[in-house]
Amino acid sequence: MKINILGIESSCDDTSAAVISDKTILSNVIASQDVHRSYGGVVPELASRAHQQNIIPVIHEALKRANLSKNQLHAIAYTRGPGLLGSLLLGLSLSVWVFLLLKWIIWMLIYWHILHINPVCLILLLFFHSSV
Repeated sequence: MKINILGIESSCDDTSAAVISDKTILSNVIASQDVHRSYGGVVPELASRAHQQNIIPVIHEALKRANLSKNQLHAIAYTRGPGLLGSLLLGLSLSVWVFLLLKWIIWMLIYWHILHINPVCLILLLFFHSSV
């Protein structure tokens, strides 16, 4: 049985979602935020608002490109930190919402919080341990 994982990244100014199936990255969708250019740096409040607009379409597109439905997910991972508090809370809130929605559909759904550097470790784990 293949394990399908949806990863949500919202730590700063880009909204990202990726789908991994066992050792294969099926999709990786990134929505950049151009709103910060005129300020010369990231404005936290504007980043949070842009994540609110981008996150659902980005997740939808990641699942579409992966050719999976939300019912085929086995786990959800989100960025816990470091990052901008409002942006991180948005990613957390959405991943909890998706988890609660899907827990009625898939009884073995797993929920992970990921430190910003840990996705690299997770990828290595998936590639080097076939039992995952």
